[in-house]
Amino acid sequence: MKGLTTDGIVCQIISALKTYKLQQYCISTINDCQVVLNHLIRKYSEPLKRESKRPMYCSKNLQEGVKKIREHVIPVKVVMEYLLSLKIDEEGSMKDTIKTYLDSNLIIVDLTDEEDKKLIIEYKDSMPKAYAEPTSEYYQDIWCRYKLAGIYDNIQECNKI
Repeated sequence: MKGLTTDGIVCQIISALKTYKLQQYCISTINDCQVVLNHLIRKYSEPLKRESKRPMYCSKNLQEGVKKIREHVIPVKVVMEYLLSLKIDEEGSMKDTIKTYLDSNLIIVDLTDEEDKKLIIEYKDSMPKAYAEPTSEYYQDIWCRYKLAGIYDNIQECNKI
């Protein structure tokens, strides 16, 4: 098999987290860890696309010749913060936790430039507070920033990557 695998990427994420948090083998700064995590998070979608394990989403407003912006439904910074918050375990459950989280939350959507501008006005690299508020209708709703930006109704599942 050519290319990266989701299992391999998860193992590299765990390695980066352990290197930073445990500091057993070498000294690693938070910035070192964030650079590696950022790259690996962005790479995680590649094997999912190749294996057709993930639906692709796009705006209904995308037409031939319209500038397309590719966005993560949950910003990479938010995913990275979640990964950095995890406790290091030696039992192996960390691998399952990370894989499940990434499989559920690393979704890509193609937007028009105009829609992207609406989205990033308030939610460029963060999720709305309502996402983390258990009493909110948007609690743990991965699409909440799209809904609150008023562009969710434009989103549809697409076959094109």
